[in-house]
Amino acid sequence: MTERQEKLKALELLQQLQGLSINEIKAVLHWAEAYVSDYQKFEISNEIISHQEELKSSLDSV
Repeated sequence: MTERQEKLKALELLQQLQGLSINEIKAVLHWAEAYVSDYQKFEISNEIISHQEELKSSLDSV
């Protein structure tokens, strides 16, 4: 996604936050941050597992 596309997506999201209080917006952002953090951990875990399986496979073939 290009920087311009990211900005357009952010503007779309901001429109959905209209009418919320500051604390409600902070809660949404906190939830989004936690979601991204969990997603990144999940992706890293998958990479590690995949790498371990590749290593095991290559060792088994020796």
